[in-house]
Amino acid sequence: MRDILHQLSSLPGIAGALIYARSGEILVSEFPGIYEPSTLQQVVSLLSEDVIILQDMVGESGIMDLKFAGGRVIVKPCAGGSILVLCTALINSQLLNMALTQATRRLEKTIQEPPAAPPAAPPPAPQATKAPKASPAVAPASLEPVKQAFTVRVGPIGAMLFAQIYADWAVTVPATGLEGLVAQLAREIEDRADQQEFRKEALASLT
Repeated sequence: MRDILHQLSSLPGIAGALIYARSGEILVSEFPGIYEPSTLQQVVSLLSEDVIILQDMVGESGIMDLKFAGGRVIVKPCAGGSILVLCTALINSQLLNMALTQATRRLEKTIQEPPAAPPAAPPPAPQATKAPKASPAVAPASLEPVKQAFTVRVGPIGAMLFAQIYADWAVTVPATGLEGLVAQLAREIEDRADQQEFRKEALASLT
């Protein structure tokens, strides 16, 4: 199962991917260390609880496509669970659909086999070493008030978006500064009034 997911996540434009069961259990994950396990579990729990809503949101292509300014979150149901993929704006949609179709077919027989999950637990350790690659000037913990203000306005999936936007922003430090991070986050909030309130709250927490 991990080999299938690893092959999928190696596609250019994919920031991370995971497979979860209908029960809400994350079976295997290929997300970098910057994405906290608790954040991923929160998103998965939300999706697994609203199975009927998820089915209604799935389009003719067989996937749920949640778009945001910096990329997309794709959820593709398969036997016994679903594949969740976080993509950047650089993802090639045709290649992604082909890769998801192939991965789904290969997972049809394996996703319902619980014994396959335990051996996959140790490998995430090396992934954690990828987080410092961007050498962020500010520790994620110090941005918790900003993260909370953002998540309140975007919803549970906001925590995942925050991690992705933070990772992209960290590459530009100190070029854009914290104001640049707040601006990028604000663009994901649709309501203009909420955008302004978020900016005020976020910037105030950084002073």
